[in-house]
Amino acid sequence: MTSTSHVFIGAAGYAALAFHTPLPLSMAATTAAVVGSLAPDIDHPSSRVGQLLWPISYPLARLFGHRGLTHSALALLGLALAVVLLDGAVVTTVTAFAVGYTLHLAADACTTRGIALLYPSRQRFRAPITVRTGGLGEWALTGLILALAAASVVLHPAGPDLPWP
Repeated sequence: MTSTSHVFIGAAGYAALAFHTPLPLSMAATTAAVVGSLAPDIDHPSSRVGQLLWPISYPLARLFGHRGLTHSALALLGLALAVVLLDGAVVTTVTAFAVGYTLHLAADACTTRGIALLYPSRQRFRAPITVRTGGLGEWALTGLILALAAASVVLHPAGPDLPWP
C-alpha cells in the first residue's frame, strides 16, 4: 500500500475504533495513529518516513530488509509491551500509535507481496484477496475500508455525534 492509503486507513480505522471503545477520539490520538500507520515503512529508505528518518531507515533496510522485522508480530509485541509498561497520557498515545501500526500491517497483508508476520521466518502472510500496491485495486480497497469505517459511525445506535472540538 502507498503511504497515502496507510494514512487514510490509519486515521479512519482509529476514529471508528475510538467511536466504539473507550479510546479517546482526539486530534492528538488520531495523529498518533496516523504516525503509527506510517512507522512500519521506516525499513524502506524511499518511503516518506524512511526519507525523513534516513539515519535509522538505511541500517534497518540493510539489516532486515523491507517488510521484515518492522512488519512482524515481534514489532507488535514490542508495542504491546510498551502499552502495558507505560501509564498516564503516554499510554493513550502509544495505544493510538499501535492501532495505526497494526492497521498498516493488516493493509500490507492485503497486497500481493504480503508480510513476514513471523519474522525472522521469511514466510509471507497474505489476505485471501490481494491487490497490487499502487494499482486500482489498492484504491478500491482503501475506499471500501473508509466507507466501512464511516458506516460504523453513522449507523451506530448513538449516532455520529462526534466529540471532536
